[in-house]
Amino acid sequence: SSCGEGNGDELQVAPLAWTVRKPHVAHGFEWWENSHGEEVLVTRHPRTGKAMQIVVKDDASVPLDLVDAAVTRIRPTDGVATTSTTHVHLLAAGSGWDSWVGGNSIQYLRDTTALSLVTRGDALNLSGEPLMDAELLIAAAPGWVSTMPHADVPEQWGQATVEVMEHLEPHPLGRAEWMRAFGWMTNRSLGADSAFEALSLRYHDARVNPAQPFRMFTGSIADGVWHAPGDGSFVAQWIEDAGGTYLLEGNGSDDNVEVGLERMLSLADSAHAWVVVAYGEQGYGMDDLLAEDPRHRHAFDGVDDVWVCNTAKADYFGALVVNPDWMLEDLAAMIQGADEGPNGLIQRLTP
Repeated sequence: SSCGEGNGDELQVAPLAWTVRKPHVAHGFEWWENSHGEEVLVTRHPRTGKAMQIVVKDDASVPLDLVDAAVTRIRPTDGVATTSTTHVHLLAAGSGWDSWVGGNSIQYLRDTTALSLVTRGDALNLSGEPLMDAELLIAAAPGWVSTMPHADVPEQWGQATVEVMEHLEPHPLGRAEWMRAFGWMTNRSLGADSAFEALSLRYHDARVNPAQPFRMFTGSIADGVWHAPGDGSFVAQWIEDAGGTYLLEGNGSDDNVEVGLERMLSLADSAHAWVVVAYGEQGYGMDDLLAEDPRHRHAFDGVDDVWVCNTAKADYFGALVVNPDWMLEDLAAMIQGADEGPNGLIQRLTP
């Protein structure tokens, strides 16, 4: 400490020194540690880098003068309530199941362990309006609640909420690495770190260097325009890592892009494969594709091959987020000529 100015006997405490520790792939969070060994989690918008929240455990210090963001104090040992099926999987992958208090959107969960926890009453179905049943949530008293960005959280909850932005990450591994943020916020960092390390190795082992260009696109027609993920998206990264070339490039956009139909149909003529991500309880076929928009026929006729990922069968917003290597393996197998991926996530669409 240094002597303060003035009467000479006031002692000023030296400001805490903070160091920043970045994740391996994710852009949406980082850890700040001070010279007393206290650590906080700073979340950032994965695309703009803007600081969003400073997540603090219990009564730890805050780097207030260094980061301009809202402070959220959580109780890491009291469990988590989730507002998204994706968050359930990130939590389970990073922290195990016993940190899960319950959540909403239970009807969209596919995971048998999660469903059996709810059936047994070990995790609560907190579904209600808006977002959650406030009385049930307050009674459950979780240490914090995971929400989507800009969620309209009712004040009466009185709960610490943490915005999770994994869907804005530009890399599939960056999305999955949010399991480490969940691990830290539940005091399970060691397990989360080793789970992510193992996943990273599996993902890198599954990557393919293309023998020759294999041109691909995704998306579909809505309101007379082609909508698809941009070339800075995790979908484009999956395709590149599987040995494909994503045709909708040149815009550098992480967000969905809109492409005029004429340009899109000329792209389709030069493409090897079109990947359709769709939802069909009873399966998904050519009739379903044309029912969405009859003009899909022109893209179908132009492209060599059409592949479908049916999210009614593939847990696209759940298990796949924390196992991106599964999609990578399936895309790589299809590019190499298989009729179906080894994990059954993608099938050929036959006319």
